[in-house]
Parts: sequence; C-alpha cells; structure tokens
Amino acid sequence: MKLQLCPAPENHNLVAAGEDVCPESCLGKKLESDKILEVQQLCSGISDLRSGDTNENTGVDDNGGEEAGEQSINTTQRVNISEEQASQATGGPSNYSLGVLDGNLSDVMNETLGFQKILLVNLPERHDKLDAQIVSSSITGFEFEVIAGIRGKDVSEATLPPTFDPKTINEGVQTIGAWRAELNAVRTIIRERLSSALIMEDDSDWDLHLKYQLLDVARGNRFLSRPKDNPSAESTEGEPTTGKDSASSPTHSPYGANWDIIWLGHCGSHSDPDTRRFVLRNDPTVPRESDIHVPAGSPEPASLWKEPGTRIMYKSGHGVCSWTYGVSFVGAQKLVNAMSIEPFNQGFDQGLGRLCSSGILRCTHIFPPIFGAHAPAGGANRESDITGHRAGTETREKGRTHNVLWSTRLNIKNILEGKEVEAQWDGIPDLKDGMKREFVM
Repeated sequence: MKLQLCPAPENHNLVAAGEDVCPESCLGKKLESDKILEVQQLCSGISDLRSGDTNENTGVDDNGGEEAGEQSINTTQRVNISEEQASQATGGPSNYSLGVLDGNLSDVMNETLGFQKILLVNLPERHDKLDAQIVSSSITGFEFEVIAGIRGKDVSEATLPPTFDPKTINEGVQTIGAWRAELNAVRTIIRERLSSALIMEDDSDWDLHLKYQLLDVARGNRFLSRPKDNPSAESTEGEPTTGKDSASSPTHSPYGANWDIIWLGHCGSHSDPDTRRFVLRNDPTVPRESDIHVPAGSPEPASLWKEPGTRIMYKSGHGVCSWTYGVSFVGAQKLVNAMSIEPFNQGFDQGLGRLCSSGILRCTHIFPPIFGAHAPAGGANRESDITGHRAGTETREKGRTHNVLWSTRLNIKNILEGKEVEAQWDGIPDLKDGMKREFVM
C-alpha cells in the first residue's frame, strides 16, 4: 500500500499526527474497512520529518537515518517521498517511529516479512523449539515453513563435497548435519524459484519490534546494494526465469536488488573495504554496549555503533553464526554451488563468511544483530543441537538471548497474560505507553 502523506498546514512539513491529519482522502486510494486501523497506525507513527538543510557530508536528517558519504536530500514541499529520502527516515509507533513507507516498503510488515517465504530449520525431534517458534511468530505476525534438520550421522559420506574432511571441522559430525540442513533450506529457494527467503535456525529469537527494525534494514540494504559510483542505479538482476509473477522478483522486493545475503543474526562480523555505512540512530531496541555479546568480532569504525541507541549496516567481510539470514535467488545458486558442487571443507556459517569476504557473495550485515540465539531455561544441553552434547550439567534458571533487548521469547508469558513487556536487562528505561499497547493481546 503506497501512502501519500498529507502536508501540514504550515510550511509543508510532514508531521506526526492522528487520523485528522492523515484522513482517508489523503491516502490516494479507497481503503477497505479492515485496513483503516492499519492506516491510522501508520499515519500516527510518522515522526517529524522536518524540511530544511541537512548535513551535506553525511546525509543525516533530524530523525537519525544516515547514508554516510551520500549527498543529503531536502524534503521541503514534497508529498510523495523518494526512496532516497525514505532511507533517511527511521523509526514506528511511539518512540520507534515508522518513518516514510515509500513504494513497496510496507511489504516488510506482511506475514513473510517482505521475503517470498520464511524457512525454519528444525530437527524433527526438537518439538520444544518448534513450539516456541510457532508461538513467538504468531505474536510478531509472520509465518514460516519447516525444513527438517538432519543429524550428521545420517549424512552419507558419498554426498559430501570434494575435499570435505569432517576431522578438520569444529564439532565434526554435528556440523555436517547442520551444513546439510541449511543447504537444503537454501536449495528450496532454487527449486521453488523463490525471489528470496529468510532462513532461520530454530533457536533464533528476535525483538518484539522486529517488523519496524526490518523497515530500517530494507532502507539500508537498498542504499548499500547500489553501485558506489552510480547510487541511483536499478537492476532486475537475479530474477528467477521461470515465468513467476514479476511482483516476486528482487526488483520489487522491499529490500531492493543486487544482493545475495542479508545477515541479520550472527555472533560477529567484519566490514569489507567498502567504507559506506548506513547509520540508524535513536533506536530504542539497541542494547547498551555492555550488553552486546559478539565474540567473533565487530565492524569499523567502532565509534559509530558504540554511540548509544545506534546500529550500522555495511557491506560485510567475514561473519560467523548463521542464526538468521536473507538469501536471494542468485545468492542461493551461488551458495549451493560453492558449498556442495565445488570443493568445500568448512561448517556452513564459516563457509558463508568466507564467501562474503571473498566477494563471491554480496553480503550486507547489521550490527548489533537483530536476531540472536536463545538459550532456554533448564539444562544447558537444551540449547544447541551442535554443541549441546558437551554442555555439561549446568542448569539455567532463566532463559537468555544475546543482543536482543525486548526479546519475544522472554516476553511470551507477559504478552499472553496482558502484562507489560520487559527488557532483558536491568536498568533499561520503560517504553512509552503507546509502544507497550502495541504488544498486548
């Protein structure tokens, strides 16, 4: 749904307002009754997008979206905001404003989060993890298909790629099972001719405000996926050639075109030589620096993401841990070829990181990540199906998720009982009342 925002009475500024400033007549199309509430929420979520000069060197507007190195764009006297301007607006309801939903950006709010499908990798015997994912996704408002996980002992040696040696890989046989299951998920994208898919491991957890975070991810990925020397370029590259509806092609994706991987859940990554950064400031879902856990490294410059309430997006070099990632059709082709057909001898996430750092895959990272791995309460062996066999006898009284401030998994009980949601760590300011209501069922 493309919204045409109503200019305010004075100076043509776009202002946050209720339905009196964003009436149905300003939306460019007649709405069905069941869409009225949705439109009211979008309109009331649009924060001040003030006209006037912005920083010419960084492209920073007053609301925090920053395209480092891009020329700033003046929003004065505009009603329909361009994609470049939309990428400067951040935020959703209350203190996480939606910004401008330009073009098909609102597709991020659908039940596949703007991808053509969501695929969840889950070992068939781990009913507990599947239960948690079904309840959590129902709260956030998305749906997924299950890809059966595989035990390494069930992978025939004859199916391993050339040069593959389990003895040289961390966790050996367990890693082989994870590698094959992830590849099966990626292969589904090719087999079903999907333009893109979001692939999740079954211990992934995410913030209650995931859809609003992904709006910013889509803006950032559009910016970073353009050629540095031609930032306005568009492309239809990567479109499946099987007669699928053109609406499913990457050109029509809210995440833009010319990308292979959007790495959303990881335990660390490094930036590549591309110095562009898409900076998201004033984000109430960013953990404090002391609460960020990324043992495998962080991008440069650290001064950017260490600013309170700030995330950055960048073209990624190496990364580790593949908890959640988006894959395009062409990206899936490259992955299956590199990890199954060609010589290969790494775990899936290590191989993914190497393909990103080598430039074979065009990868975008966000830091801090917006998905984390959840460790449930109870025995530590319940956590990872790769390393759980050596977890020892530790018992966890309360679950935890690295790098996710307003954890969906940890707030299930609060939401189902109509209570206020809680931050994962102590000392976090309460959300404004409007945001709390957003997650009460």
